[in-house]
Amino acid sequence: MTARLARAAVGLLLLSALVGCSSRFVYTHSADDGPVAGPAVALAHDHRLGPDGFGQLRLGMTLDQAVGTGQVSRTATGDLPGCRTAVETGATPARGGGVWVSAKYGVAKIEAYAGVSTPEGVALGAGLDDVRRAYPDTVEETEKDMADGRIEMDDHYRAPVPGNPAAAYRFFVDAHDHVDAMLLVLAKQDCDVGYPN
Repeated sequence: MTARLARAAVGLLLLSALVGCSSRFVYTHSADDGPVAGPAVALAHDHRLGPDGFGQLRLGMTLDQAVGTGQVSRTATGDLPGCRTAVETGATPARGGGVWVSAKYGVAKIEAYAGVSTPEGVALGAGLDDVRRAYPDTVEETEKDMADGRIEMDDHYRAPVPGNPAAAYRFFVDAHDHVDAMLLVLAKQDCDVGYPN
């Protein structure tokens, strides 16, 4: 059995256990899920995630504006009322590249995929020490446990975005303290269960 198949099997067992115990869900992503396709590779090479967006995609854009950039390949109804999900062109949900668009706040979250880095040089696979060096004010946030038994997100690290006080970075790390998911988010938005609107 290859290492990738072994990881997938363990992931499925974990997911089965979680589903069997409750209706909780967790954020899962792996930094080695790449590679991504042509347009996404070019964007990752030429642009950085932050301080106010990625490429032509900007926090606060309407769904129509986001689609108009050509960086969003498709949209679907999200889990939350008034919030839709999209995928960046050349990326897939399993490889990162998700975009969440609020009817009220516009683009609320932009997820990195393999090859994307912040202006300060943090990318998927970076160590937690690298995150803390780049963003000294990084804090740990614990999972938000909802009254209905769901979890909005795993524990993660949140950092202010230099040059944009209205935004934050979220860094999710694996068991070895390497970044395996990274998002640029509006600090005030409604695409997260349990967060204030």
